[in-house]
Amino acid sequence: MTQKALECFGYVESVIPSRTSPGTNHVVTRIDGKYDCSCRGFVYRGACYHVYAEMLKDIKERLKYYAKRDNIMSNAEFDSLDQALERLSKNEEINYLCNLILILARTEGKVCSDDIMITIDEKMAGSPNRVGIAFGLLAKKGRIVSIGRRRSDRPVNHSAKQDIWVLSKDEQDRMPEDDPA
Repeated sequence: MTQKALECFGYVESVIPSRTSPGTNHVVTRIDGKYDCSCRGFVYRGACYHVYAEMLKDIKERLKYYAKRDNIMSNAEFDSLDQALERLSKNEEINYLCNLILILARTEGKVCSDDIMITIDEKMAGSPNRVGIAFGLLAKKGRIVSIGRRRSDRPVNHSAKQDIWVLSKDEQDRMPEDDPA
């Protein structure tokens, strides 16, 4: 597999030069957010400079991404909430999530954010807020309706309440291939 393909599965490998042994390199791997290093210090202490350097690099890259994304959205001028929602609905990831919500609601009868996060394996969403945005867009368009609330099963949510959604009456009459989200 190529490095790019491995990154999709959460595997990243970097070569970091040793600070104490010139000419020696150590391999730092990251698998699903867990770091490992080939140096002796990591074997004994479970931590080393090489891992910290790689973690810092990852954090800086994420901060650049979020700063760029937030700058684009904060500089956008909207006359109304509808205009902002319309722009968001043209986002490829939001559109994918909307379609996934509709498919799960149609096949399972009901859907909640836990179902979506489990289906996309939590990694793809980028931000869990995007799932909420997708539910909000579909509700605003009248394609889904909330029928109640339940506590989240995901530990990261600390049992927060979440809405349970079903297809609206109009959406139930519509064939799945009639109209994308």
